[in-house]
Amino acid sequence: MDTNHSNNDLQKLQDQMAEKYKNPKNVEQFGIEPIPDELRTVKWLDLFAIFASFFITPVHMMIAGTAILVTGLSFWGAILSQVLGAAIAFTCFCLFAVAGTDYGLPGAVATRFVLGAKFSRFGPSILRWVTSMFYFAAQTLGAGLGIQALLRELTGTTYNLIVISFLFAVFQTIIAIIGFDTFKKFTRFIFPIKILGMGYIGYAFITCGLPNFEWSVVSAFPASQPGWVGFAAMTSLGAGVFMTLITDASDFCRYTRSRADMWGGVLLGATFSVAYVSFFGAYAAAAIGNWNAFDAMTYLHPSVGIIFFLLLMIVLDNWSSNILNLYTAGLCMVNVFPKIGRFWTTFISGVVATFACLFPTFIDNAGPIMDKFGLVYSPLVGVIIADFVILKRYKINVNDVFNEHGQYRYNNGINWLAVIVVVIGCFTFSLWPTAMIPSLSNAVLCLILYYVLAKVVSPYWAEIRDAIKPYEGEQNLKDVARELVKQN
Repeated sequence: MDTNHSNNDLQKLQDQMAEKYKNPKNVEQFGIEPIPDELRTVKWLDLFAIFASFFITPVHMMIAGTAILVTGLSFWGAILSQVLGAAIAFTCFCLFAVAGTDYGLPGAVATRFVLGAKFSRFGPSILRWVTSMFYFAAQTLGAGLGIQALLRELTGTTYNLIVISFLFAVFQTIIAIIGFDTFKKFTRFIFPIKILGMGYIGYAFITCGLPNFEWSVVSAFPASQPGWVGFAAMTSLGAGVFMTLITDASDFCRYTRSRADMWGGVLLGATFSVAYVSFFGAYAAAAIGNWNAFDAMTYLHPSVGIIFFLLLMIVLDNWSSNILNLYTAGLCMVNVFPKIGRFWTTFISGVVATFACLFPTFIDNAGPIMDKFGLVYSPLVGVIIADFVILKRYKINVNDVFNEHGQYRYNNGINWLAVIVVVIGCFTFSLWPTAMIPSLSNAVLCLILYYVLAKVVSPYWAEIRDAIKPYEGEQNLKDVARELVKQN
């Protein structure tokens, strides 16, 4: 009886959201609203598949290839630098993802209790939306290069990259618009295909018989610039790239049933996939001086059937990763414009991202652009962890996250202490010597700086004193969601 009543109550709430935001009824309705306890059932294996699929992409191949071709690392050094960078970034990611696991909040909304509602909406949310648009375009163009190479081998004709990427991008918004449950099920299907497809590429490389593809040659590929500095630079780049995901950590974990599931699924999935895809980017770079493993396959003259299989894998590969880019972009935009609703903000983001694919500069300059992201996200990571993990001890008042005059009111919706530390961190980022892994060192500096300043000023700054205090009361997430539907 209680279960039926709870399910009916939940369905009624979702029907109210669909009516309020003019959404179709068969899509995910929750935008800024916290996910009720009844819906938080996702296990670690689903998260593992989502995150493992997410990072098996041409862009992450390119970064590993860059480590060899530009930075001069060895084959194994290139792979290890990316795995270490991912481990650093996703440890930080999981610390903030607790806001999703415990409270059902999307990442953009979760930054409100750290940064203030106004700063959260018009600072990190917009920045992350722009970042998602960049990743969407870069990954679509990267996949377009793979499709272009395989079609050239199949037909003998080189097709226009922009046309391929644009047409490809048009089909990538549907599942992101429908919502989390659908792409969770979709990932279960495509993850094995991606693993098998990339596995075949590795097998073809190692067994093709060409001297430059021999395992003994590639695995012993030496560093052209040996030493710690180059390794630290690529580790910092890898960590910096993945740190851009910190503000949407909760987006992918707010349906998760426990912290253990979240930590296991996210950390294992991310590091596994980064190691896996870096292997292929580094292998291709060492063998032919080009990070594009799909292009490297054309050297081996694969059969028509294999080319079709690889084309399918590229399509599914890019589709799965860009679904998450659009999904989180929609949640960032709905934090800025909550009255529009998640469905429509995701649709708008898909249209913008599709047109961004008309500009090949996104893939040509992907490495340098992604490196710059660490400039802002590195200090932001430090502030978020200091506030949520150390000061608040993971205990927040969900009601007041949406209350402009509540515990997290700060000063007119802006946590000026956080702003000051982030600005300082943007300046200090470039001062770190490369050998000290700047993205990590800068994050730690800003963590310490924010914590110390908060402790020093809180006796004299009432808004900071109230905001950093751990919340000890009880709260019902369904009631919070219901109230938000009434207000917006």
